[in-house]
Amino acid sequence: MKDWIVAMKFQRDWSWAKWFGTRLAERIELSTNGDRVVVCPVPMHWRRRVWRGYNQAQLIASAMARSRGWPVASLLRRTSFTRPQTGMAPARRQANARRSFSDRCINLTGWSIWLVDDVKTTGATLTACARLLRRAGAQQVNAAVAAVADPRR
Repeated sequence: MKDWIVAMKFQRDWSWAKWFGTRLAERIELSTNGDRVVVCPVPMHWRRRVWRGYNQAQLIASAMARSRGWPVASLLRRTSFTRPQTGMAPARRQANARRSFSDRCINLTGWSIWLVDDVKTTGATLTACARLLRRAGAQQVNAAVAAVADPRR
């Protein structure tokens, strides 16, 4: 898994994003609100996206949404350019993530959201994003990730 994530994330092997998104779509149990479902990728700061050339969470989310016939929307934005979470102690990740995102002032009342990211380590990023989506009125926020890392490594 690690090699596939690295290839997708840093070597521009985007075929893995499509593969991950399709596999995630197959694993979803439909406990969401019928036709009021939207897939939301975890946003990447614009400077990192320019440097990398793409947001891998967006690519995974797009493939997942396409497989389920759901829309994909950028409901959140990254507001600060921070060090990658992988370079921080777990205790500092919560504060780093909490200050790094904002919503787009969209009323999500009654919507079920699938929040998509490539890797979950401590859950700080997903938690910060889910809080914002719930505050915007989302009825349900689910998380889908391609991999779960060992936070002690």
